[in-house]
Amino acid sequence: MQELSLYLQRERASAVDALFRVETLVKTLVAYKSQSGQSLHKFLAGYEQTQTFKGTTIAEPSDKQVADFSILCKRFYQSLSDNINGRFSEASVLSQAKVLCPSVWPEEEAERMLFGDQEICKMAKLFGLDVATALAEFREHKVNVKRVGKTLGTLKKTVELFPVASAECERGFSAMNLQQTPTRNSLLLKTISSLLMIHINGSPLASWPVTKYVVSWLQKGRHAATDKKTGKPTVVIKAKHSSHLFN
Repeated sequence: MQELSLYLQRERASAVDALFRVETLVKTLVAYKSQSGQSLHKFLAGYEQTQTFKGTTIAEPSDKQVADFSILCKRFYQSLSDNINGRFSEASVLSQAKVLCPSVWPEEEAERMLFGDQEICKMAKLFGLDVATALAEFREHKVNVKRVGKTLGTLKKTVELFPVASAECERGFSAMNLQQTPTRNSLLLKTISSLLMIHINGSPLASWPVTKYVVSWLQKGRHAATDKKTGKPTVVIKAKHSSHLFN
């Protein structure tokens, strides 16, 4: 489950690949109902040899306790798998995007030619693409994998950009809190938008093309850092008599 969680938090997590990882996890959890995982197997093997766990002596369980533990494990793993299936329903875009992966296509040509047609039509309609063109190009793609039409290519790119988790949204809120602070709360909406754009999508400072933007700044008639200061001179604040207390 940790691996799936970390994958869904990645910026490059795609809907095409996400459902395969979800299905793999669900099948793994169902398998745990009848077989012990690595951690449980290690614990049981150590218990049979030393009757202890990390230095703590464990009393031998009764037959009823063993049976209850087995039932509890099955219920636990079934609950986990049901919860994950509920979060990633079969009606979601994740399920529809699965048909774009050649590894799930039927081997028989007759079945393959009509496989995924309904899903492609639903996604094309959802993304505002021409349904007939997308369907025709998808069938050509199933005949020759290397042949990807313009409309189908747009659909695939859109699906890859489709968010599969809320991690990106949460990163945006974190960036917002860094920019809009209690002591920095008078920024214009346009300024905040630009700052968030740079913070979320900008390159690291070490690889930022600073020359390009400095030249653009100067060409617009703005001042450089080395220019002579303009405007009213800075008022020199005279020290008060009480300031001598700190000398």
